[in-house]
Order: sequence, then C-alpha cells, then structure tokens
Amino acid sequence: DWQKLLPTVSPSPRGAMGMAFDEARKQMVAYGGQTEAGISSETWAFDGVVWKQLSPGLSPPPAYGAALTYDAATQRVRLFGGQLEDRVHNGTWSWDGVVWRQDQSADLPELSQESTPLYANEAKQELQIFNAANFDLNDPSVSPGWAFSGRVWSKRAFRAIPTSRRAPALVWDEARQSAVLFGGAGDDRLLDDTWLFSGGSWSPIAPTSRPPARAQHRLVY
Repeated sequence: DWQKLLPTVSPSPRGAMGMAFDEARKQMVAYGGQTEAGISSETWAFDGVVWKQLSPGLSPPPAYGAALTYDAATQRVRLFGGQLEDRVHNGTWSWDGVVWRQDQSADLPELSQESTPLYANEAKQELQIFNAANFDLNDPSVSPGWAFSGRVWSKRAFRAIPTSRRAPALVWDEARQSAVLFGGAGDDRLLDDTWLFSGGSWSPIAPTSRPPARAQHRLVY
C-alpha cells in the first residue's frame, strides 16, 4: 500500500524535477524543477524520513526535465539535459554526494526536447540515451542513440528503432541486461508500445497486458 509521508522539511512545490536513487549513499537525489519562483538549481536529498537541501559550491544550470540516473560503475548520480530558460541543455554532470562536476565532451548529443531518457548500461559500463524525438530516418547525420563512456559522447547506429516520440520512459533492466522503453507521445496520439534494447538493436515486444497509453511517466528498476 501507498503511505503518505509528512517530512518536516521538503522542497517547495515544483514540476519536472529530476530524481534518482543514489545506491552508494542510500538516498534519493533531486535536482532542479519548475517552481512558482522560476527554474530551480537546487539539489535535495531524501533518506526516506527527511529531506535535506544540499549546498554544493558548483551546480548544473537551473533546469527542469533533466534526466538523472545512478551509475554503479562510478558510484555517482549522473545528470543529463533539461530545459533552461532559453534553450535545451545538453551538458552532463556527476554527483558524488558532496559536489557536482561537469563532464566535458567535444561531441554532444543534438537535442530538440527538454526530457530525454537516460540510463546506465551496466553491461557496457556507459551511459546511454535514446533521443526519441530528434531523428530523421532519412538523415543519417542525426542519431537518436548516444553513449557516454565517462569522457566522451559518441553516436550509436541501430538496425531498427522505435517510432519517433516525445517523453517516453526508459530504464535499464539489470536482470535481463537490456533497456526497456514504454509509451510516449507520437505525432497525433499517446503510445502504449514496448521496446527492448539488447545486443545493439531495438525490437518490439508484445506483452499480453500493458498499461494504458501515456507520456511524461517514469520507469524504475
């Protein structure tokens, strides 16, 4: 059953805040979001009982819709993307529980949306994104797939890919060593399809039951 928690201190009301569970430090890490006062650059941690606002000396730029995921290979929370005041952010940052550090790369993914699913592929020990709304099947120079080795971003080519969509959910399934994508918003409707990424290629799967079509949702392993 769901249980409503009532911590004495909490972040102010906000939307599109990035969140991920920090396995090394056993706490949720939250960043940014759209508040009534504007776009936030706050970092918060939740240990299951209390929220605590953290005060790192350096932070990513104020953003909402940033993607966060835990990277077991480095024991850090990684942040990618997000919507800034005037543009989409395509920077990558890492959080070690004390400070944010910006990861530099000469080549950066091309983005057209503020919310891009990010996950850590533990089999390859790299971060991967599927930029589902920013590709053209007839233009090979624009890639929907990117991988981050910890030092550089590089494009990934796929033999088959899900149809173009905005705001799908994507997660790494550790037990099956594959990524799972569900839903999103197509050009004219919400989607309820499921795709599996394994062995360098995407393939559709057809479960006997599935959630209703949706977008702007989340998956977690």
